[in-house]
Amino acid sequence: MRAQRGDSDVTKAEILKAARKLFAAQGILAVSVRDVAKEAGVTHGLVHHYFGTKEQLTEEVIRREVTFGGEVLLSNPIDASADSLEVMRQVLRMFLTEANSSAMLLARAELTGFEPEKMMPEDHPTALRIMAQRFAELQEQMKPDVPHKDPALVSVFLGAAVFGLITMHPWLMAAADLRPEDYESRIDELVDIAIGFLAAALEMRSA
Repeated sequence: MRAQRGDSDVTKAEILKAARKLFAAQGILAVSVRDVAKEAGVTHGLVHHYFGTKEQLTEEVIRREVTFGGEVLLSNPIDASADSLEVMRQVLRMFLTEANSSAMLLARAELTGFEPEKMMPEDHPTALRIMAQRFAELQEQMKPDVPHKDPALVSVFLGAAVFGLITMHPWLMAAADLRPEDYESRIDELVDIAIGFLAAALEMRSA
């Protein structure tokens, strides 16, 4: 659906959607306001009207993006049931496939100097915060009286694996003497490996 000028909410949503898509695919520096306007089906003057400069538009896109992963996990709760690792497997696979543009956008933002870590709202949980909290709960329920690995660092390691695979998988595959073009067909294997590491870190059994 193309944005209609008479509907400001729709127009702004289309502009943000277009900017997010282009920034993730091409990089922030490579995309102009005119590019965003063309993708959104509006004039570049309308982009400036709603969001100001390109830097302000970029910051708004990033601010919205830092909460995306948290929203995904809130809709896919990780609990202490027998299916906890299976839920995590599904979440990881989603981040590596249909939601991979989120990690790509945040990586490009970090490398471009926008510092998304400074745009995280304190009152809205990020994906890694939610994972750390759930991992701590799982550790206490599985083995409450033994020392545990820091659940926040466990979530950082898992996040690093996801970001690394999304942004660097062609080089990573080639460096391991694997065919980069086989990456997508082997995502399920990579997810299984990640779940194995996660199960070991949380002292749980992996299916």
